[in-house]
Amino acid sequence: MVQVIWEFVVRKETLAEFEQAYGPTGSWVRLFEHYPGYCGTELVRDSSNPRRYLTIDSWSTLEERATMLKNGQAEYTRLDRELGVLIESEIEVGVFTSL
Repeated sequence: MVQVIWEFVVRKETLAEFEQAYGPTGSWVRLFEHYPGYCGTELVRDSSNPRRYLTIDSWSTLEERATMLKNGQAEYTRLDRELGVLIESEIEVGVFTSL
Protein backbone atom coordinates (compact mmCIF):
# COMPACT_ATOMS: atom_id res chain seq x y z
CA MET A 1 0.00 0.00 0.00
CA VAL A 2 1.20 3.48 -0.91
CA GLN A 3 0.00 6.71 0.69
CA VAL A 4 0.63 10.11 -0.85
CA ILE A 5 0.24 12.89 1.71
CA TRP A 6 -0.29 16.54 0.82
CA GLU A 7 -0.58 19.50 3.20
CA PHE A 8 -2.75 22.48 2.28
CA VAL A 9 -3.39 25.85 3.86
CA VAL A 10 -6.71 27.01 2.46
CA ARG A 11 -7.98 30.53 1.92
CA LYS A 12 -10.47 31.41 4.64
CA GLU A 13 -13.22 32.27 2.17
CA THR A 14 -12.92 28.98 0.24
CA LEU A 15 -13.00 26.36 3.03
CA ALA A 16 -16.32 24.78 2.01
CA GLU A 17 -15.38 24.72 -1.67
CA PHE A 18 -12.00 23.17 -0.84
CA GLU A 19 -13.60 20.45 1.30
CA GLN A 20 -15.96 19.59 -1.54
CA ALA A 21 -13.23 19.49 -4.22
CA TYR A 22 -10.68 17.57 -2.15
CA GLY A 23 -13.05 15.36 -0.15
CA PRO A 24 -14.16 11.77 -0.75
CA THR A 25 -16.48 12.62 -3.66
CA GLY A 26 -14.53 15.58 -5.05
CA SER A 27 -12.77 16.33 -8.30
CA TRP A 28 -9.52 14.59 -7.41
CA VAL A 29 -11.26 11.37 -6.39
CA ARG A 30 -13.25 11.38 -9.62
CA LEU A 31 -9.99 11.61 -11.57
CA PHE A 32 -8.13 8.97 -9.54
CA GLU A 33 -10.93 6.40 -9.52
CA HIS A 34 -10.57 5.95 -13.28
CA TYR A 35 -7.22 4.24 -12.68
CA PRO A 36 -6.51 0.75 -11.38
CA GLY A 37 -4.91 0.60 -7.96
CA TYR A 38 -6.61 3.66 -6.49
CA CYS A 39 -7.84 2.77 -3.00
CA GLY A 40 -9.35 6.04 -1.76
CA THR A 41 -8.65 9.49 -0.36
CA GLU A 42 -8.97 10.75 3.19
CA LEU A 43 -9.28 14.47 3.93
CA VAL A 44 -8.42 15.57 7.47
CA ARG A 45 -8.40 19.02 9.08
CA ASP A 46 -6.01 20.26 11.75
CA SER A 47 -7.89 20.70 15.04
CA SER A 48 -5.77 23.71 16.06
CA ASN A 49 -5.69 25.42 12.63
CA PRO A 50 -8.99 25.00 10.74
CA ARG A 51 -7.40 26.27 7.51
CA ARG A 52 -4.79 23.49 7.46
CA TYR A 53 -5.67 20.14 5.84
CA LEU A 54 -4.00 16.92 4.80
CA THR A 55 -5.08 14.66 1.99
CA ILE A 56 -4.02 11.03 2.08
CA ASP A 57 -4.36 9.31 -1.28
CA SER A 58 -3.98 5.53 -1.16
CA TRP A 59 -2.73 3.38 -4.04
CA SER A 60 -2.00 -0.33 -4.25
CA THR A 61 1.45 0.22 -5.79
CA LEU A 62 3.85 2.98 -6.79
CA GLU A 63 3.60 1.78 -10.38
CA GLU A 64 -0.18 2.23 -10.50
CA ARG A 65 0.14 5.78 -9.16
CA ALA A 66 2.86 6.48 -11.73
CA THR A 67 0.56 5.23 -14.49
CA MET A 68 -2.16 7.64 -13.33
CA LEU A 69 0.30 10.54 -13.26
CA LYS A 70 1.45 9.73 -16.79
CA ASN A 71 -1.90 8.92 -18.40
CA GLY A 72 -3.92 11.49 -16.47
CA GLN A 73 -1.38 14.30 -16.76
CA ALA A 74 -3.60 16.70 -18.73
CA GLU A 75 -6.56 16.37 -16.35
CA TYR A 76 -4.27 16.45 -13.30
CA THR A 77 -2.68 19.69 -14.51
CA ARG A 78 -6.07 21.22 -15.30
CA LEU A 79 -7.47 20.41 -11.85
CA ASP A 80 -4.33 21.64 -10.11
CA ARG A 81 -4.57 24.96 -11.95
CA GLU A 82 -8.35 25.34 -11.56
CA LEU A 83 -8.45 24.46 -7.85
CA GLY A 84 -5.23 26.28 -6.98
CA VAL A 85 -7.24 29.47 -6.38
CA LEU A 86 -8.66 27.86 -3.22
CA ILE A 87 -5.27 27.41 -1.62
CA GLU A 88 -2.63 29.64 -0.01
CA SER A 89 0.01 26.93 0.12
CA GLU A 90 0.44 23.31 -0.93
CA ILE A 91 3.25 20.92 0.03
CA GLU A 92 3.70 17.29 -0.92
CA VAL A 93 4.66 15.85 2.47
CA GLY A 94 5.75 12.60 0.87
CA VAL A 95 5.01 9.25 -0.65
CA PHE A 96 4.93 6.52 1.97
CA THR A 97 4.83 2.74 1.61
CA SER A 98 3.52 0.22 4.12
CA LEU A 99 6.05 -2.06 5.73
